Amino acid sequence: EAIRDGAVEELRRLRARGYRLRILSGDPDADRVAATAAKLGLDPGDVHANLTPAGKAAFVAADRPDKTLFVGDGGNDGLAFEAAAATGSPATGIRAIENRADFVFTGRGFHAIPLLLDAAARRRRRIARLLTVALLYNLGAVALCLAGMMNPLLAAILMPLSSLVTTTMAARA
Repeated sequence: EAIRDGAVEELRRLRARGYRLRILSGDPDADRVAATAAKLGLDPGDVHANLTPAGKAAFVAADRPDKTLFVGDGGNDGLAFEAAAATGSPATGIRAIENRADFVFTGRGFHAIPLLLDAAARRRRRIARLLTVALLYNLGAVALCLAGMMNPLLAAILMPLSSLVTTTMAARA
């Protein structure tokens, strides 16, 4: 099959960022799958052809499914979609798979995937900041209570202030 525009470069950049890339194909022509993978610069050990839907799902389930993004474009990818933490599909008009995907991307390239991975990383950082602020607030409030310094007026000020700070942080993100 035709390699999408910019795929070689995008996949190279993803590998450079530490992502492991695989082809899990249902195509019975292993030579064709291997040739496509070679053009994409994938390690032959990460290329698998002639897989059943259950075989694809087994590969996903066997290696960090909670960290796996599975991109598929056919009905035979449904079981792997269920096993992966996140799923995507190129817009193909196959509603059965597009409706099950977490995201659908358009165009002929893979440019959307690095953008989504970057957005997910930003989201994780922001959530970590929010949790840190909430934890520090709670530790400070408990310390004030244990020291006997908390009173109803201070609690009435600190509680909404904490909500205001975390809500403002979340909104700015």
